[in-house]
Amino acid sequence: MVELVHSIYEDKASDKDIEVVFLDFKKAFDKVWHKGLIYKLRKKGVCSELVAWFEDYLLNRQITTMVGGEQSNPIRINCGIPQGSILGPLLFLIYIDDIGNNLTSKTHLFADDTLLYCSGISHSQVNLTLNDDLAHVLQWSIQWFLPLNLPKCVSMCFSKKPLPGLLMIADHVLDRVGEHKHLGVYFTSSLS
Repeated sequence: MVELVHSIYEDKASDKDIEVVFLDFKKAFDKVWHKGLIYKLRKKGVCSELVAWFEDYLLNRQITTMVGGEQSNPIRINCGIPQGSILGPLLFLIYIDDIGNNLTSKTHLFADDTLLYCSGISHSQVNLTLNDDLAHVLQWSIQWFLPLNLPKCVSMCFSKKPLPGLLMIADHVLDRVGEHKHLGVYFTSSLS
């Protein structure tokens, strides 16, 4: 958070155009694909014993529901990490850690709060970069079965003048907002 605010102030002092995109994933923790997470743990070099423990922890999980004293048949689930657990946020960060690999914008990740930060000498450059990066984010979200909650994905401009241009994910135009709550802190485009 401090790094983000510092970057904004630094880039504003250099008279750069700045735009931040706040991303929101639909039911983020519930959608983490188990086999994809296991693959990413292996790719990060996690030792085989620990990967085996996570496989046991995640794979072949079943759920049931009880309504009026009647229990349903068990249903096997292949996605989701337990919320409220100590491991949940860490596993989610491991799962999304590679989202920024092919992006020009800076990514800031904290649990399921993800943002893209881009600054440049012209807004057309910032707009082009972010739209290209948003196309990559969309492809990543499809590949890893973690859908974006498009109505909740918004952008915020930190520039002295109103900026033209639209930011889009697929056919969805992002709302440009003047205020947004991120990690419990309200950001305003004026940084007041």
